[in-house]
Amino acid sequence: MIANHSRNWARVERILVALDASERSLTALETAAALAQAMKSELTGLFVEDAELLTLAELPFTSEVRRAGAQVHRLDVAEMEKEISKRLASARQALERLGAQRQLRWRFHSVRGNVHREVAAAASQVDLLCIGCRSGSGHLKSRIGGTALRALQSNAPVLIAGSVKRALSGPVAVVFDGSDDAKDCAELAVATARQLEGDLVFLVTGAATDDLPAVQDWVDAAVPPDVHCRVTAVKGGDPLPLLKSASGGRFGLIICGVGSDGSVPNWLEHLTEGHGCPLLLVPRRASA
Repeated sequence: MIANHSRNWARVERILVALDASERSLTALETAAALAQAMKSELTGLFVEDAELLTLAELPFTSEVRRAGAQVHRLDVAEMEKEISKRLASARQALERLGAQRQLRWRFHSVRGNVHREVAAAASQVDLLCIGCRSGSGHLKSRIGGTALRALQSNAPVLIAGSVKRALSGPVAVVFDGSDDAKDCAELAVATARQLEGDLVFLVTGAATDDLPAVQDWVDAAVPPDVHCRVTAVKGGDPLPLLKSASGGRFGLIICGVGSDGSVPNWLEHLTEGHGCPLLLVPRRASA
């Protein structure tokens, strides 16, 4: 495992995408495939057959209300098994199709169990997990669901796909406060921007905004000359400049450090799914 222990994120060799054949997971697949192609990574699709849902269907008092006609139907285990098999086949076909189109090294794996637990366990064995954004999400914090939280706790970076399908591209923006954790994010941002052939933007926050020349010196030393980058200060903890840039399509990807509990910088709390831009969350180093 390269990323999870050494914190060397200059290369992302293995990407995992969680699939369930929903529109949002297929958007995540598109994003993951584009990144895998750019970074020459192996892409693994994981489909988890929800064991808890199947167990629920076996209970004699369990029913569902269907949208069409608002009719109540008893859950049927055989029908649910059939639907799961259908979704599994659809997810595999989507991965196979994209793998062929982008000439990827890919594999598909299915397992039955708890969705959060199985995805997080698989994420601990790769360099990056890609998932779809949560439906109906509001603030950024609510977009980081249980699956992402468990993966972050296993020290895996999590890429949350945007809410709309669009080509993954630059510019790449990285939130930078001068800390060692921010430098970890920057290392991954540099590698990503280089492979996407896009510009790299350092969004400087916190105390680092008081010494921009020092930040610029660090950037000049750390970023290879073939990556075009610039430094922009985000003053006063005001999220509006970033929000306006993101919603206006200025950035193709935003990279931000988060706590293992999914906590994010206060000024980034209100970045909603409506911005449509993929968001890469990088777990901070564990405290000594």
